[in-house]
Amino acid sequence: MPLDLFSCYWTLVNLLLFQKQWCK
Repeated sequence: MPLDLFSCYWTLVNLLLFQKQWCK
């Protein structure tokens, strides 16, 4: 798995988690 792909995936996960916390 390329590092760039992992970084993109990790960024998406962080954004989703951030949105969940922000929506609370």
